[in-house]
Amino acid sequence: LAPFPMEIVRRAILLACPQGVCSACGNPRRRIVRRTMEVDSSRPQAKRAMELAEQAGLTSAHIAAIQATGVSDAGKALKVQNGTGRNAAEVKRLAAEAKEVLGGYFREFTFARRETAGWTRCECKADHVPGVVLDPFMGTGTTLTTALGMGRSAVGVDLAAFPT
Repeated sequence: LAPFPMEIVRRAILLACPQGVCSACGNPRRRIVRRTMEVDSSRPQAKRAMELAEQAGLTSAHIAAIQATGVSDAGKALKVQNGTGRNAAEVKRLAAEAKEVLGGYFREFTFARRETAGWTRCECKADHVPGVVLDPFMGTGTTLTTALGMGRSAVGVDLAAFPT
């Protein structure tokens, strides 16, 4: 048997198995996210964009206008995207002010970080139980160990007996 790194399993579980599901209907809880005003400061372009925005005194309303505009304000997007140019006049004004100050760094704020604002609940209002990870070829149990460590339930099946 060749065990594989837990990090590979962790990523798959994060992507494919909900943290919790309704104990009555089985619906998964879904993450509610909101966009922040923060950009990835490890990127030199983003760092420069933040510096320019601060120097110019751009407000959170300016950043929100940039995010509402997105990348649809120039080039081919003007021709092929159907929502282009439909923002309110005030949003357009704020975005134009920001673009004048930021130039090409304008786009950096369209990819702001997102954060968890909460989790959905289904209409059943029943308790939630951990999501279940199934490993049909359990082998050394890496997937089960990782799933349990992440607060999920886990079921493994294998032809060979699992050592206890």
